[in-house]
Amino acid sequence: MSDLQKGNNGNITPDLTSQKTQHIGKYTIVDVLGKGAMGVVYKAWDPDHLSV
Repeated sequence: MSDLQKGNNGNITPDLTSQKTQHIGKYTIVDVLGKGAMGVVYKAWDPDHLSV
C-alpha cells in the first residue's frame, strides 16, 4: 500500500505523518515494489526533485 497523498496544489507527495515512514539517506520510502533472493526494490520520494 502506498503512502502517497495529493496536496492542495495537486502535486503528489509522501504522507510524512505516517507512523511507518522510513528513510534511506535523503530518500523517504513510499512503498515496496518487489522482493526476491537478491534484495528488496523500494519506491522512494526524492525531496530535491519533488518526485517518486
